[in-house]
Amino acid sequence: MVKYSRGNDNGELTFNPIHISFASETVLNKPGEITMKDDVQSQFQIYFFIIVLTLLLLSIPARAQINTSGHLDNVEITFVVTKLQNKVLLNDSQVTFVTQVLQKYSVELAKLQNPAQQSSQNSTKQKLISNTNQQIESVLDGRQKMKYDIIENEWWECVINEEKD
Repeated sequence: MVKYSRGNDNGELTFNPIHISFASETVLNKPGEITMKDDVQSQFQIYFFIIVLTLLLLSIPARAQINTSGHLDNVEITFVVTKLQNKVLLNDSQVTFVTQVLQKYSVELAKLQNPAQQSSQNSTKQKLISNTNQQIESVLDGRQKMKYDIIENEWWECVINEEKD
């Protein structure tokens, strides 16, 4: 038992550390004593944990399948175009043109995603990349073209990685 006083009062207040009080309900449980209320609450906690865990496990494959189609969405196109813009210093009209070219590339790439034609798909995809690359190079001036030639392979790797994400 702990004794303490409050302010100028000489009266002593006692504190009993075994006494537990919740709101207006006082609980004095002996160790090992289980009440029906505790049992229901623990069952609820277990069910709640199982439901949350199940939802978490079910959401992982769903998130992994968001972009399994192998084409670029607008966010990914914006990301790779911004990366190119920062490295090559594209102006606004060039950014718009490259964005449109990559959108066309994405549409054509989605058409190629037929698993039955796997062998011819690689050569067709290389032709598609080559045509898209030529269109991008056609809009660049001399200094931009020199910078683009340096980062071209790295940038296309980024584009291809974004396709897979």
